[in-house]
Amino acid sequence: MDILDVVLIVAITTVVVGGIFLALYEVEFKYLERENRMLWRLLSDQAKLHKMSLDAYIAMLQASSPHTGR
Repeated sequence: MDILDVVLIVAITTVVVGGIFLALYEVEFKYLERENRMLWRLLSDQAKLHKMSLDAYIAMLQASSPHTGR
């Protein structure tokens, strides 16, 4: 077996293994991107609910206050 054959086998093996790892990491990256978008949506919805809750609480306090009651 020639040194060129060994180098060629190592190079082909490296490319194949690298391609497999690249494909696996790409799948994992896409999964994490989807999960990240979902978490951003959940946090955004939670922030909206907190704001609505605070607005409702302020309105309730204003309505029950003798100075600003309507």
